[in-house]
Parts: sequence; C-alpha cells; structure tokens
Amino acid sequence: YFKNINDSLELAQNNKIQHIIKKLNIKSNQKVLDIGCGWGGLSRHFAETYDCFLKGISLSTEQIKYCEDYKSSFSKSSNLNYALQDYRLEDNKYNKIVSVGKNESIYSCLD
Repeated sequence: YFKNINDSLELAQNNKIQHIIKKLNIKSNQKVLDIGCGWGGLSRHFAETYDCFLKGISLSTEQIKYCEDYKSSFSKSSNLNYALQDYRLEDNKYNKIVSVGKNESIYSCLD
C-alpha cells in the first residue's frame, strides 16, 4: 500500500498491514482465520502485537512448511496454527476472517 511515490516496498508492506489492522479492529484473545496466509507475516504480526489466536491456511506446501518452521522463533508461537487446506473445509468459528490478495483484500468482522 504505497501512500507516496517514494515509499519503499518495506514501508508499503507495513502500510498495508496497518490498514488491514484498522479495518479489522482486532482485539486480544480473538480468533482470526487468515485465508491464503502466504509466508505467515500477517498472522505472526497479529499474534505478536494483539495477542490473538491465528489460524493460517494455504494450498502451498512450501508456505505452510515455512510458517511452521519459522513460528517457533516468536514469543506467541502457541497462538499460531497453520494448515495445508482449502478454506471451504474450515469448520471452526472465528471472530475475524482476512484474505489478502495482490490487488484486493477481504475483511470480515463476525462480531
């Protein structure tokens, strides 16, 4: 999310995360589903910053393996769960659902 023409990619990524956080209004102890979690950056940020519980799902074996391997280095790793699965097979209940794509993001507040 580039706010200015001279923004770095890192700043744009942080802007995107902050924009999503503002839209979702995530609170401590909420359960959040991240559909298409990618490499897990958003879910780790949510768990670390907001002390919520995240499940990230993806159809990419490599991404889920990376997320699982990398999560142990975070203090809130017990708040993170990753699964190789289709979102249509998810049957748990969540307070918030997020799916971030290249050109659009979907936010759902179920509270």
